[in-house]
Amino acid sequence: MTDKYNRILLRLNPIKDKVLADKIKTAYEDLHTDNPKQKLIEIHCKSLVTDSQSMLKDEWERVKKGEKIYQYTKFMPLILIVLVILIGAITATGHLPFEVEVSDSCNPCLHPDKTNPTR
Repeated sequence: MTDKYNRILLRLNPIKDKVLADKIKTAYEDLHTDNPKQKLIEIHCKSLVTDSQSMLKDEWERVKKGEKIYQYTKFMPLILIVLVILIGAITATGHLPFEVEVSDSCNPCLHPDKTNPTR
C-alpha cells in the first residue's frame, strides 16, 4: 500500500495538484490508524475520485491539443497545398504579379554556337 501511495504522489505535480496530494495524504493517514472508520474512508474515496476526474480531464485536454511544435506543424501541409495551387493558377493563367523580361542572350537557340559546324 505504501508503494502505491508513493507512486501516486510522485506522479502528481506538487504545485498544480497540491490540493489533491494533500487529500491523498490525509486519506492515507486516516487509513493507517488503529481503527479506520468506514464512513470516513468512503468520504475520502468520493472526494479523491471527484478531484482526480477534474485533473485527468484537464490533462487530457492538454494532451489532445498536442505540443506547441505539433500545433504549428499540423497546418503545414495545408499551407503548402494552398501555395502550390496558387502558384499553379498564376502560372497557368499567365497573370504574374510582375513582368518577366527574357533576353535574347539567355536563349541558346537564338544564338547558335559559331564553333559548331552542324548549324
